[in-house]
Amino acid sequence: MNSAADDRYSTGAIVLHWLTALLVIFMIVFGEELVEGAEHDDAAGTFLPSIHVSVGVTILVLTLLRLAWRLSHAAPPYPATMKAWELTLAKVTHLLFYALLIAVPLTGWLAFAERGEQVGLAPDRHHHVLRDLLGLRAIGAQAHQIALHARGIVAEQLGIGGAVL
Repeated sequence: MNSAADDRYSTGAIVLHWLTALLVIFMIVFGEELVEGAEHDDAAGTFLPSIHVSVGVTILVLTLLRLAWRLSHAAPPYPATMKAWELTLAKVTHLLFYALLIAVPLTGWLAFAERGEQVGLAPDRHHHVLRDLLGLRAIGAQAHQIALHARGIVAEQLGIGGAVL
């Protein structure tokens, strides 16, 4: 029998989600400047890139924790009002997020390990795809909240149940 708790993610999953999201947004906004900090001859030349690496590693670890949690816990059901194409798009973008949240830090690390510098074409391209996917995800969530009147997905992710924001 399903309980109300089965209809939403646990508090831990919500915290992992939003910590990851905030760090990804931070990296989208400031990541390039942090890498460019290596061009300075002062303390910023080592400090700023180390922030970039630390945040990237943290995103990777949080993503692996989220993936472990997701593999050991059933996700709440999607809203019954979602059409088949919406379900497919939601599942594909979800998988792409996991792939990118693992690939971006790993390719950045590999580029650094191979060349000794924190630039690389693959991480840069992944960054743009991740940014665009994040935008698509935000648009999709808002469409469900406003236009489609689906159950409150954003409210659930914020941990406030199915209330409409």
